[in-house]
Amino acid sequence: IPISDYFLKINQNYTAVTRQEEAARYDIVTARAKSYSDGKIAYFTWLRARGAVTVAEQSLAVARAHQKDAENQFAVGNASKADVLRAQTAVAAAELAVERAKSGVVMTERQVRVATHAKEEERLQPGESLDTPLPPIPPNPRALVGEAHGARPEIKSVDKNAEASRKLANAANANKYPSLSGFGDVTYGNPNSRRFPQTQDWFPTWAVGAQISWSPNDVIAAGSSVGDIEARAAALDAQKSVVRDGIELEVTQAYQAVVEADTAISTTTRQLESAEEGYRVARELFNAGRGTSTTLIDAETALAQTRFEHLNAKVDARVARIRLDHALGRDVK
Repeated sequence: IPISDYFLKINQNYTAVTRQEEAARYDIVTARAKSYSDGKIAYFTWLRARGAVTVAEQSLAVARAHQKDAENQFAVGNASKADVLRAQTAVAAAELAVERAKSGVVMTERQVRVATHAKEEERLQPGESLDTPLPPIPPNPRALVGEAHGARPEIKSVDKNAEASRKLANAANANKYPSLSGFGDVTYGNPNSRRFPQTQDWFPTWAVGAQISWSPNDVIAAGSSVGDIEARAAALDAQKSVVRDGIELEVTQAYQAVVEADTAISTTTRQLESAEEGYRVARELFNAGRGTSTTLIDAETALAQTRFEHLNAKVDARVARIRLDHALGRDVK
């Protein structure tokens, strides 16, 4: 029975393994939270692609209306054949944009199915509109950093691994000291060699004792092992600081992304109103023979670009909040 090991090694090794198990659990939590966040981002990427189809179809409708207007103006002599051809070119380009947007929907839907392990026969339908109100931005970004440091499982995993290394160092350090062992045995024999004088009959004997063993080589080997393990613990402590700094930067970046995306929604909303009005005026002037086809095409291009920017701003605002929640550890379950 290794008596000294019960006090110097076994408990330390058991605690170390327990801490390593806890660290592994935190690693699992980290992976699950990342998968959860990536799945939600894939969902909104799919919504972005579906919205892009709608915007592309709107642009196609505008281009076809322009083509019809150009043909009518050409029929009455207010437009040239070049104007009609340019309008037809714009329609062809819009049709290609619609097909590309539809291809994007197919790819992003596949990503959602892979992320959620949805079956092929299961029909995917959006469960959230991009026009729903967004939650307000947290007012104090510094408080968010403290929340992230207390919630992120990566920090807890490093803490547990460092604690496990220190426990292993304590266990290895015990090899420097003499080892105390206890022993005991019972013999029931015929003849029994421990009986004197020996007889031809069954006789029981027992023995109990203790022994101390120590070797100078154990001191040298233990010193090297302890040094390696303590260096590993110190590296983990340093890694914790790196992880904390990385999380602080991640939270700051995610917070600023939310602020920027919300600002983009506000600005693109105003831009969209201006672009719609600019297109309306340009079309009326063209139909009245007072505007050129070039001016109308520029208005159409500006309208399509603003619609895409407004769509991207709404999606980016939601993706930024997902990343902020992940940076804060709020998606840890």
